[in-house]
Amino acid sequence: MSTMKLPVHHYNMTSEVAAKFRKGADDFLQQVGLTKNGKKFGYLKLYVHSLQCCGTATKADFDGLTKIAEDSRELNLVQAMAWKGLGVFWLLKGDQHESAECYRRAAIFIGNVSYKEKDKFICASVKNENPPKYRSVSSLLPDLKVELTVALAALKVTAAETNSEWNDAVILRYRFHEVEVFSCHVPAAQPDLAKRLEVGGFACDCCGKSQEEFGQVRMKCCSQCNMAYYCSAECEAKAWRAGHHRACRPVGAIQVGDIMQLVPSKSLKPELNSELVKIVEADIKKKKGHWKVQLLVNEAGNKHGIEGQMSIKASQVIHIRPAK
Repeated sequence: MSTMKLPVHHYNMTSEVAAKFRKGADDFLQQVGLTKNGKKFGYLKLYVHSLQCCGTATKADFDGLTKIAEDSRELNLVQAMAWKGLGVFWLLKGDQHESAECYRRAAIFIGNVSYKEKDKFICASVKNENPPKYRSVSSLLPDLKVELTVALAALKVTAAETNSEWNDAVILRYRFHEVEVFSCHVPAAQPDLAKRLEVGGFACDCCGKSQEEFGQVRMKCCSQCNMAYYCSAECEAKAWRAGHHRACRPVGAIQVGDIMQLVPSKSLKPELNSELVKIVEADIKKKKGHWKVQLLVNEAGNKHGIEGQMSIKASQVIHIRPAK
């Protein structure tokens, strides 16, 4: 398999600086492993960028990054950066499948960053600044999310390829001009759901043409649901007549039978964040705007320990991309 290189616009490191970080990879990574969390992320970020800039990777890189990536004592953010580095490693080796798997794991660690961890301040720079500049974990997440989104979108990967009844899927979606990366369970028997959880806007939802095929920078977006994309007004009209008018929902509109996604929030158990639910009925026992929902994942063995249905506010769920 030929080596595939991702966009490098955010890798602005000079060759001299990159070579410095690449020298003595094993010793360097062992040193990073012993560094306090405060500076570890900064060192690791520059090290991963140096791999991309130099275009080479060794077994020492692999061993060192793996050690950090699999260390449960590390911050989720640090583990995510290490998995991203392993993604770069396999990409340089020409293995796109392994690269995508590492990027996917990095995205899962991003999704697992807790509220408490987001409030932590760490040194993102390794310059000898006095005093050093510290940034919160929450302020560092967006850039890493964008890099992972670019990587996974370029590799055209959305869900884990497993033989189990359920796939652990990493979902990447543009919403309100931001990038969200999160994970949830998708039934393997319903590949259409995995498709609906893909990043939108890279291909026409009617004819399937990609942006490259028709040379258009941005797709036309459905003005009602803001989740369906088309290459032309003709395709948009054709899709509407073919059934999009039944599946399309304005923001906030909910109907019985809709498959929606739980919004990560403090009021939900962490393991429920981003999971898929089916709208069963309006919860008339509570105030207007409450709905009874059924976790899809419960149908395969009640993975989250919640029996039957649960009641949620309308603000706690969001639509996934329409079925048509």
